[in-house]
Amino acid sequence: MKENNTLSFRGRFGPLFYSSIQWKYVLSVGVMMVIVSLTSIYLTITFNAPDGLLSHHNIILTVDAERNIKQASVKIDLLDPSGNKIQTIPGIVIDANGLVLTNLSDLNNADSARVNFKDGTTLPVVGVQTDEKRNLAILKISQKNLVSVKVSGPKGIQVGDRFLHISDPTDPSLTANHVTVTHLLSPQQNDKKEQQFIQITSQKPITQKGILVNSDGETIGKVINGEGMVGSAVTFDLNEAFAPSENFIPISLIGK
Repeated sequence: MKENNTLSFRGRFGPLFYSSIQWKYVLSVGVMMVIVSLTSIYLTITFNAPDGLLSHHNIILTVDAERNIKQASVKIDLLDPSGNKIQTIPGIVIDANGLVLTNLSDLNNADSARVNFKDGTTLPVVGVQTDEKRNLAILKISQKNLVSVKVSGPKGIQVGDRFLHISDPTDPSLTANHVTVTHLLSPQQNDKKEQQFIQITSQKPITQKGILVNSDGETIGKVINGEGMVGSAVTFDLNEAFAPSENFIPISLIGK
């Protein structure tokens, strides 16, 4: 009786365990179809996802925002008294009428500067506004209708908010870093304009360069110092803080 049961089991399910060559081919084709289906689903989800450079929770830098940042970014050549290039630093246009944001500390020892645009245009810097406490410098060039980044004020920022810190706007995809606001520091007054300082943390080292960008691709401020994974930033409306009507001084007078 036991032998008959064994024969019956083999007769019914034997092909699964003692399959012929043809049956193995069928199984192989089935496995391949499953792999192809799963791959198709993955690619569909990927390509239908929001176009973005970087994403983390609710922060997505869209392709349009990335393109705008790249178009507004510039390279600044710092020159010695003889007109020779000392070094090149990144900057970004924050006003279409010729205002370029960069780090004040990077301008030390420069006698003059020129701004290089992506289309090959080079324009001299005619003056600078400085904010030593916040390590900010606004360079003035004689050019209008420039591509500039969108600028947003500091209102509404709360602990837990996430932003992108882009240390070099000329290459957002390689220099963007997700940061989280951990503390709101005491507001400061600068020419009767309120400035909001925030403390930020990240999973990557924070450098004292670049801009802070929100999920709409708007510049909300600038990192002013960083030590390891912790840093601080000042957030304000850059266009209001550095109005075009204010006086500019030659770069050679910085620190003098």
